[in-house]
Amino acid sequence: MEGETWALCRWLRARKFVYDDVITMVEEATKTRAVAKAADFYPNPIEALGCDLATYYALYPQLYSGFAKNGAPVFISKPGVLNVDAVECITTLEGILKLHWHLMQHDFGPRLVQQKMKDPNFKRFECISILDLNHLTFSQLTSKCLAIIKEQAAIDSITYPETMCKMYIVNAPKFFATSWRMIKGWLDPRTSSKIEVLSDRKKWTERLKLMIDEEELPSDYGGRGPDTQETIENENFSGKLKKLDTKILHLRYVITAEVPFAFVVRFLSH
Repeated sequence: MEGETWALCRWLRARKFVYDDVITMVEEATKTRAVAKAADFYPNPIEALGCDLATYYALYPQLYSGFAKNGAPVFISKPGVLNVDAVECITTLEGILKLHWHLMQHDFGPRLVQQKMKDPNFKRFECISILDLNHLTFSQLTSKCLAIIKEQAAIDSITYPETMCKMYIVNAPKFFATSWRMIKGWLDPRTSSKIEVLSDRKKWTERLKLMIDEEELPSDYGGRGPDTQETIENENFSGKLKKLDTKILHLRYVITAEVPFAFVVRFLSH
């Protein structure tokens, strides 16, 4: 389905046509994907994650919205509002990585094929990504949060080479510069060269419009397409929950003779 020459050279391009490096990469990819492949890349996303998808995406919004001018799907992720504490209550790092395998193999792959069927000129199976850091605070960049980023980046970089056309990191706070230097070190140089970090809204809106028609770009990113929150709420997730608002509360109780422990347990169970 993808342009034959472009597809056959995918692994070679990822390692700048250096034969030994390409062979090493293929060997690493084979080892990295072995467990997931044996499980058919976790075809049931709810079983993979361990909770309802709507609950997870309410805590960590991620969605596809529209297509770029070159036909590539546009993927938007909002780690700036990622609630790591709440996510830890409903799933694990292992569950998140299993879901990532599922999405890459059973969602992203078929999405590219469907786009090819609609647009014969779509020949490079790549994605345009928008990483929105709005509301991100320094305290959110915990070791758990960075572990999620690092592990997902490793999977994509090694086992799905050359699937990123361009990534725009928007609404980047000033302190992110230090974190970006560390995160950049986890990425292949060719991959990191495709990433732009932009803080000023006017600048990143202009950059996005160069790649994405206004009709395809969500309205909250300067276009005329559906607002991303509207898209998430209307998404037909597998599971029972459709629309919800989540909050995490931190409670502390002092157990005394007047407040028996059994009472506290019954209260929290509700």
